[in-house]
Amino acid sequence: MDRDRLRRMRNYQNTEFFPALFLRPASILVTMVVGDWAWVTPNRVTLFATLLKFAAAGMFLVDDRCWLIGGAITLLLGAIFDHVDGTLARYRKTPSNLGFFYDTVSDAVTWFTTLAALGWTAYTREADAMLLVVAGAGAYALMVNGYTRSIVETANERAKAKAQAEAPDIFRETGGEPPERTRAEWFAWLLRCIGQIWKFQEMDLFFWVTVFVVLDQLPALLWLIAFTQAAALAVRFYLRSTEMARHDL
Repeated sequence: MDRDRLRRMRNYQNTEFFPALFLRPASILVTMVVGDWAWVTPNRVTLFATLLKFAAAGMFLVDDRCWLIGGAITLLLGAIFDHVDGTLARYRKTPSNLGFFYDTVSDAVTWFTTLAALGWTAYTREADAMLLVVAGAGAYALMVNGYTRSIVETANERAKAKAQAEAPDIFRETGGEPPERTRAEWFAWLLRCIGQIWKFQEMDLFFWVTVFVVLDQLPALLWLIAFTQAAALAVRFYLRSTEMARHDL
C-alpha cells in the first residue's frame, strides 16, 4: 500500500457519527480505486451520486420490502459517492466553485425526492395525509439547515481569506494533514464520534433511513426526521445568526 497516497486521501477529518464511522472510510476505499482514473472527475462523481439517490427514491415508491431495502442500500451508495467527490477533489487539489454549488444543490434536491417518496409510500399504507405534510416539513427543514450552513461557511472562508490578504477564491480548499493518533487517542476519537449520534446531523440521516426502512417503520422515520430537523433548525438558526453577527464587528 502506498502510504503517502493514502495520507493524501485522508484529507478531511469529520467527527459526525455516520460520516466518521462509515461514509468517510468507505469513500476513501473507493477513492483508492478510482483516484487516478482521469475520466472519473469530482463533478461526474457528484452526478453519479445524484442518480443513485434518485434511483433510491424511485425504489421507495414501490411498497414492497425487497424494493424498500434495495432503495436503502442504493441510498447508502449515493451517500458514499457524495463523499467521494470531495475526497477526490481534495486529493487532486482541484476543488471548484461549480463543484461546491453542484454538490449543495444535489443534496437539497435529493433529500426532497427521498422524503417525498417515503412519505407517499407511508401515506398509501396508512391513509394518513398528515404523513405527506410531515415528510415535506422534514425536507424543508433539511433544506434550510443546509442553506444556512452554506452561508456561514462562505462568510467564514471570506473572513479567513481577508485576514490572510489572499484573493477570496473561497472554495479551493485542499484539505489538511491527517492526524497521527495513538491507540488510546483513536479509541477516544471513536467514542467522541459515537457520542454525536444524538445530534441527527444531515449525513447521519442516511443511517436512520436505513435502520427504519429495515425495521419497516416509515411513519416513525418521517416523524423523527421532521422533529429532529425542525429542532436543529431552531437551535442552529440562533447559533449561526450569532456567528454571522461576529463578522460584522
